[in-house]
Amino acid sequence: MSELKINRKKIPIGEVAYFIRQYKDKPHMYYVDYGTVEEHYATEIVLQLYVTKERRLINGIPYNDFTTPTEWRKLPKGWTYSTELYELDTDMSDYKIASRSFYVDNPEDIKAAIAEGLLVKIQDKDFSYIETEIDRKLGFRLIRKSDPYDYHPSWISRPYYEVFETYEEAQKKIFAIEAEYKRISELSDYDWSVELIDRALNRGIGLSIITEHQGEQIRDRLLAMDRVEDIEVRLYNGGIQWKYWKNKRWITIEL
Repeated sequence: MSELKINRKKIPIGEVAYFIRQYKDKPHMYYVDYGTVEEHYATEIVLQLYVTKERRLINGIPYNDFTTPTEWRKLPKGWTYSTELYELDTDMSDYKIASRSFYVDNPEDIKAAIAEGLLVKIQDKDFSYIETEIDRKLGFRLIRKSDPYDYHPSWISRPYYEVFETYEEAQKKIFAIEAEYKRISELSDYDWSVELIDRALNRGIGLSIITEHQGEQIRDRLLAMDRVEDIEVRLYNGGIQWKYWKNKRWITIEL
């Protein structure tokens, strides 16, 4: 009997857990990220996400303490559009603490960084930025602005089998994905088409659209056609359809 696909809650609530993410600007590449377990569900694990503490200084004032909007002030003498109207710096007052050995692959290091405030919950960080507002009559002032498209979720849920107890397990998942990319890249066009055909047929069998015997029959017929490398297959309306990729018309295979 196959094992039930349910969350066994192996990672306790509050403990560090790892998962993999795609880079936003390079969706074919992955990296290991982490969070702490917030909740367990039957097939999902909810993770609290973290980010480094706020270190920005505006005119020497910690970002979170800087009040906006500021009072209107006269533009400085010699002002041009390239004139900097405020100073943005980084607070390194706790540099010795922050720069101590900290390894993302060590859950204890992550928990220590959270306890010391070096890592904060995403919902506790201000992701706005300072912008200069200029008025020809009033002068200039500093305001806070936020990018509506720069979304930072505080919690995420992942299938339990995509959440790992160790960094190494998550990294192995990335290695497996990269190995699969490599394997696919080395397939011939024919072999890749056969693989996609098999994938569609196996899905049809899994959904009880066709039987295994019918799947074998359809496979034999498709592979006996010309230009197998140009064939596409899909499940549609309770049946199996195929076409050459340059064509628009899908054709139902009748047994």
